[in-house]
Amino acid sequence: MKIINTVIEKIFFIARIFKFRLKIHVIKSNHKNLFKKIDKDNELKHKQLWRQLFPLVDGSWLRFYSNVTGYSDYKYVPEDIFYSIIERKLNDVNYSAQIANKASYDVVFDKKLFPENYLKNLSGIYLDSNNKIITTKKAKEIFNLIKDDYIVKPAVDSWGGKNVLKVKPERKKLTLKQIEKIYSANFLIQKVIKQHDFFSSFNKSSVNTFRVFTYRSVISEKIHVLHVILKLGRKDFWVDNSTVGGISVKADTRTGKLAKFAVTNKGEKFTKHPDSKMIFFNQKVPYLSKIIETAKLVSSKIPTHRLISYDITVDFNENVKIIEINSVGVGINLIQLHGSSLFQNHTQEIINYCKLIKSDQFQYIRMTK
Repeated sequence: MKIINTVIEKIFFIARIFKFRLKIHVIKSNHKNLFKKIDKDNELKHKQLWRQLFPLVDGSWLRFYSNVTGYSDYKYVPEDIFYSIIERKLNDVNYSAQIANKASYDVVFDKKLFPENYLKNLSGIYLDSNNKIITTKKAKEIFNLIKDDYIVKPAVDSWGGKNVLKVKPERKKLTLKQIEKIYSANFLIQKVIKQHDFFSSFNKSSVNTFRVFTYRSVISEKIHVLHVILKLGRKDFWVDNSTVGGISVKADTRTGKLAKFAVTNKGEKFTKHPDSKMIFFNQKVPYLSKIIETAKLVSSKIPTHRLISYDITVDFNENVKIIEINSVGVGINLIQLHGSSLFQNHTQEIINYCKLIKSDQFQYIRMTK
């Protein structure tokens, strides 16, 4: 079985390299102006740095980030090297699905940190808001009492807002049976978060969140919050994901203020929200220190993963709410398109670690007695 898993892992490694190189070259073919040549010395330093992990370094990411942001940092991490090597050496992928399972959030961590659940469905079994197993009949009774807007989402694999529904009962009356036909099993039915005025001032229709990126040092085990990015939805969209046109703007963790511009995942830039016309520069972020401390607290309870990103908002009652914990595919484009390399001054320590350590091989095929 070990040999088979090793072969499969090699195949997946090549596939990941190809996938992300294809992605950047598709962007290049559509936005050639964002791939202009930059300083030769910087390109050379970039390739020398990342050749420590992979011999064939594609400099397209360096040019892309540099042209969009106006700041060329040779430590920008190429996406193919990150997802194929770094993430898999810093995070134990065997536990990633477990961490990403939204149904477990309020069981493993403080329940108050997450959206309130009306119901959970796990493998066809229903649980109530107190995580007590109930009959399908009881679940229907609870569901039929819901009068306000609610969210239905998969317990896992809702990346980019995929397969997430917002239901307004007065417009569309769904039955629990219909929801079961859509999702089959393994889904959550949650209360809609009424967000803080700061978030809704940019776009009222979407739940806008901060993407908070944490790293637990391979040397000291200290947890660092490396980046905080405000994700904003567009008019009439109720999610803030870049996959549906959302934009993002960096927040300075020292000053607590927003940067000058927001970007799309294709490098388009805005100095104000294209719909609400709210200007980003110098906007003071409320409760940023509380948001950061919450992310660090949760990361301290996840020993299997050194890299974790969170989607976090603040509700109308000033409570921090974690919408999602991203334990794999943490979204580095979202971060580096704001002019800061992913790992900053931790870059070389991470490279050194990845050179020495073997990744925890994912068991594609398992033998059981």
